[in-house]
Amino acid sequence: MIIYPKTQEQLLAAFGEARAGGKAILPIGLGHDMGGAGKGEGVTVMSARELGGVGPVEPGNLLAVAGAGTTLGELDVALAGRGLYWPVTGPHGRTLGGVMGQGLLGAETMAKGHMVNWVLGTTMLAPSGEIVRSGGRTLKNVSGYDLTRLAWRARGSLGMSVSFTLKLLPRPRVCPVMEFKVKSLRVGASHMETIVRDRLGLPALRLIGDKKGLRVVAWMAGFAELVTAQEERLKALMKDPVDLFEDGFEYFNHYDSVFNEPDGSTGVYAGTRKGLLETVRNLSWIGDYSFVCDLGGGRLALTPPNGPTQDLCRETGLVGVSGGAFRATGPLFRRVKAAIDPKSAFLTA
Repeated sequence: MIIYPKTQEQLLAAFGEARAGGKAILPIGLGHDMGGAGKGEGVTVMSARELGGVGPVEPGNLLAVAGAGTTLGELDVALAGRGLYWPVTGPHGRTLGGVMGQGLLGAETMAKGHMVNWVLGTTMLAPSGEIVRSGGRTLKNVSGYDLTRLAWRARGSLGMSVSFTLKLLPRPRVCPVMEFKVKSLRVGASHMETIVRDRLGLPALRLIGDKKGLRVVAWMAGFAELVTAQEERLKALMKDPVDLFEDGFEYFNHYDSVFNEPDGSTGVYAGTRKGLLETVRNLSWIGDYSFVCDLGGGRLALTPPNGPTQDLCRETGLVGVSGGAFRATGPLFRRVKAAIDPKSAFLTA
């Protein structure tokens, strides 16, 4: 059974009832990353899906408040009409709370960084049973522990997200994607390295392999003159067959749905750009498995991940991560977790 509180009062009441019965809380959005978790007798699954909604939106201040149950698709629709966007493009079906809980990065990590770079403040249900707030309307409001970043790496184990104050950007009018077909992973890795060294300032750069074949994907965004210059420079660097897609948001929503929602046979690895490129150069492309190398996000997704591939990733320093998330595991986090949640009120999927 999953509980769907619609207000903060219902959330607090459900939490109190669960803890009084000796149960731990498993916070989820739409449950994409649950797997087999949450089926035990001592666990209450609680979803933030009904804690949605976007508003208020302040175009002049480039910020918005959105509930944790708001999906990326709902947020995009609410902001697009105002000429704004939140630079964490991903699967439209994912909730903001789920994005935080999984530690997802967004397509624009190459230029914009992680999700938490675009969250000014967060409201969450703490293990104490209280609603706590961190951050504020500006970065200067932050002092002490950065609870927002800590919660992003904790994957929901430090509390349940209720709402976020988001930092926005003007929506680029020109945002095409160029696909360059390549003959091998080694060639694709060399092309990506060349593009990075050329410092074009692209929001996203990936090497994708599926039934359509292998291709380097470059996303451009900004004013028309800049994008035109980037297109011309990329064509000069690559000298490979090219396809052009006008809407980068639509393009990456489609591919992130695959990249961020791998099935049980997909392995996701995190590492440095050097480690990723070294691994890609040593892989062979058979054509019957999916492959995504997100150079900006520092991730490599492979199907299947077993056998020689797994050994190769280990040799080059890549680390396997569950669901594409970067989980906090260091001694400082463990001390903070023990202090904030000594009775393990919150679990992770």
